[in-house]
Parts: sequence; structure tokens; C-alpha cells
Amino acid sequence: MNEQARARAHREQFGRKIALERNYRALSLEQLAELTAIDVAMLRNIEETSIDFSIEYMFTLFEVLNIDTQDFFSDFK
Repeated sequence: MNEQARARAHREQFGRKIALERNYRALSLEQLAELTAIDVAMLRNIEETSIDFSIEYMFTLFEVLNIDTQDFFSDFK
């Protein structure tokens, strides 16, 4: 797998895991957008596609959802 394909796969995996974390906390996209100040459309794109996004968004999501980064990435290869 080349680097671009690997990066895309990681973004897709990231998005799926963020969606699981959000759903586990019973938050809608709108509620998460309000808590993070990240636009609903951007959150939807992060969860459903392999869109590029800023590292600031990642850290904001981890903080608001109270996600341990080491645990979150433990199954990424």
C-alpha cells in the first residue's frame, strides 16, 4: 500500500472511530458542532469520508469527547 492509500485508510478509520465515540456519548452532529465550534458539514465529512482536516480539529474532538489518544490510535497500523 502506498503512502497516499495508507493516509486515506487512516482518515477513514479515524472518521469511523469518531462517529462511534460520538454515538456512544449520545451526541448528534449538531451537538458536537456546538461543543467543538467545528461546522456540522466538516464533522460529517470527517466521519463519513477521507477528507483532510486540521490537526487542531483532531485535538479538539479528543478533548471534547474525552478520548485518550494512545487508546484511540492503538489499532492503527
